[in-house]
Amino acid sequence: MTSLKQQHQALDCFADDCLLFRRIRNTADADLLQKDLTSLEKWEKEWQMCFHPEKCTVIRVSGRRHQHQTSYTLHGHTLETIDSGKYLGLTINKDLTWTNHINQTIGKASKTLGFLRRNLGRCTPATKATAYSTLVRPTLEYASPVWDPHQITTIRDIEQVQRRAARFVYSCYQDNSPGCVTKLLGPTSVGITATQTMETESCAVLQDSTSDDCH
Repeated sequence: MTSLKQQHQALDCFADDCLLFRRIRNTADADLLQKDLTSLEKWEKEWQMCFHPEKCTVIRVSGRRHQHQTSYTLHGHTLETIDSGKYLGLTINKDLTWTNHINQTIGKASKTLGFLRRNLGRCTPATKATAYSTLVRPTLEYASPVWDPHQITTIRDIEQVQRRAARFVYSCYQDNSPGCVTKLLGPTSVGITATQTMETESCAVLQDSTSDDCH
């Protein structure tokens, strides 16, 4: 794998995932990217490995309305072009917005929190807090410096998960007033970033404890 990365500076590899990218400004750049794919075929044959074309996709990242619509092939198979895809746990959109990733993150965290509420309802606050910090918080904070939102509505959606977690930890389901939330989490501001909000609220819960296309 080291020799492969030395040959291709625009190649990022982690475990069994590989990301090949190149700035596409004209047809010649697209041809170079296809040559990169062809050289990968030669490399895998030499090292008796295999890239599965069915699992390989193309994402065109660009702010342009009209993009280069080149098709790329691997082992004679035309690679599928998609609008978004996962890489290292991040859902990357073709327009580099993070709405899909954030929605998936909130959904996963909410689902995990629901599981904890169903199974740890009678446990002590300390046990609940440990479960939250182990299973829910890492989901919300994973790679957050990359996708940290600035939209007020999105920040509020993330805060909602934290507030439900606070009520779960302290079994405060009866009082839904803003005062109860403030007591549990401390004062928060919509103006601060989601990462700062998550850090502030997590501590309160625990208490102790581009102009060119890029293909």
